[in-house]
This record gives sequence, structure tokens and C-alpha cells, in this order.
Amino acid sequence: RVGDPQAPVYPTNLARTCARCHSDATLMGAFNLPTRQHDDYMTSVHARALFEKGDISAPTCNDCHGSHGATPPGVAGVANVCGSCHGREATLFREVEAKRHLDLEPCIQCLLCHGNHAIKPPTDTMVGVGPESTCTGCHGEGEPGYRAAAQMADFLIRLRSRLEEASGLLDDAERAGVEVSPDRFAMRTAQDDLVESEVLVHSFDMERCAAAAAKGLATADEGVAAGHRAFAELRTRRTGLVLSLIVILTVIISLGLHIRRIER
Repeated sequence: RVGDPQAPVYPTNLARTCARCHSDATLMGAFNLPTRQHDDYMTSVHARALFEKGDISAPTCNDCHGSHGATPPGVAGVANVCGSCHGREATLFREVEAKRHLDLEPCIQCLLCHGNHAIKPPTDTMVGVGPESTCTGCHGEGEPGYRAAAQMADFLIRLRSRLEEASGLLDDAERAGVEVSPDRFAMRTAQDDLVESEVLVHSFDMERCAAAAAKGLATADEGVAAGHRAFAELRTRRTGLVLSLIVILTVIISLGLHIRRIER
């Protein structure tokens, strides 16, 4: 049965089943087709979710190609296939086309930046104009798209850096015994804003991306300030403790001297 983990079409077995033919150079040579699909897929974020995390809802071959009538999705269908799981990103693509009267089909949409079978986890370095950027594949220096990519990358880098600084301060303060739970909870909002900024990259709208990043940056700044306040409070506590110990020791020594005088 399909639901039996021993079945050749069970999610964790399906890629290997397809590879019986698609990794055979002799069979594929007749159609002039590549044979690395299975090997590439096994390095992907989808395969990692399926085989390492045990998420059987993660995509495998038939999720993109279908089952009995399996065909590669055409250029027009790629975003629709990816959008069946990544709905927000697909919606942003459609909005861009409608608002700016663009036809994004020629750029192969999702595949151009993420690839197909060997899809790696997305990183902030994919955005911008650095060595790992996918933006520079189409946008050259001096073009509006190049400048926008650089600015969006800067938003993401600054927000992530500030979040890490805030989280580090709050973690250290918590380990030192200062109550920072409300501030740590607020950092979740800033983390959500970072994710939102990363998703909004797919809108190619620098203003929307900047607005989400600015919101998160403001929260992260508050987190950094809260961390510094926590350490100021810690210093005050320690100073008070030291002064209290000095007073207590002084009283003890004075009592001891007074008792000795009485005994004499």
C-alpha cells in the first residue's frame, strides 16, 4: 500500500524509485536528459526535511512532477508548483506582475535564485551584491535593481546583527540572575519582522522591505537598551551587596570589640 513505509512510492522511498531510471545514463542518454537529479535532490533542504527531520510532507519527486503523468513543470508552471507550498512568496510574485505590469515568466522565477533539485536553505547572503548573491546574475552595477539589492541586503544585515546583539545581552543578563523575560518575548516580534523582511525580498519592493526591517530594528534597539539596563541593575545590586556586607562586617567587628572591652 502507498502508506506502507516499505512501499517503493512511500515518500522516503520515492526519490530512489525514480532514480532507478533517471540515474541510469544509458536510459537517459536516449532522451538527452541529465542523470544528477537524485544526487542533487539528496543535498537539498527538501531532502533534509524529509530524511533527517522525518517530515513526510516535505516535497519529493511527485510533489513537483506529478505521479502517473509525470512531466517537468514548464517555465509558466514553476512558480505555481513552488507556490503550492510557498504561497506567500508566490503571491508576492503575482503582485509584482500586476502592479508593475511585468511578465516574470522569462526569468524562470523561483529557479533562477533557488535552483530546482539541489535547493539549498535560503540565506541573507543570496540578497545583495556580494559573491554569493543571486541578484547580480541579472542586475549589473549602476542599474536600479543592483542598488535596490544592495540596500535590501543592508537592511537584513543590520537587523540580524542588532538582533544577535540584543539576544546576546539578554542571555547574559538572564544567566546573571536578572529577570528579562518580557524583553526576550519582545525579541520574538523583532525576529518575526526579520522573517517578514526576508520574505518581502520576493516583492522586489525596497520600500516594503525597508519598512518591515525598520520596525524590527526599532524593537531590536529596545532589546539592546533593555540589556544594558539589566546590566546597570546588576551593577547596582552588586554595589548594594558589597556595601551591605561592609556594614554588616563593621557591625560584627564593633560588637566583638565592645564585648572584649566589657569582659576586660
